[in-house]
Amino acid sequence: METLFLSVLADTLIEASYMFGYRQKGRGEGFVNTKLMSASQEAFDFVAGTGLNIMIREYKMGYDPDRIRELFYIKFGYHEAV
Repeated sequence: METLFLSVLADTLIEASYMFGYRQKGRGEGFVNTKLMSASQEAFDFVAGTGLNIMIREYKMGYDPDRIRELFYIKFGYHEAV
């Protein structure tokens, strides 16, 4: 179960990172896909809101959602939230 949880968490963080300039190789640095940006906004809302807390609590994982958020914000330069 922990592997599934970590996989979902990793995919969510990668999706959320798109709005901070992360682009997959081959797509070009300036290209912005509106569908990916919309999905990225939803993933970011999940991470920034209570969704992450609920997921960690429901899967009974021993992770600190505030620390995950803090590291995500630091990684992508979202200093207003730190």
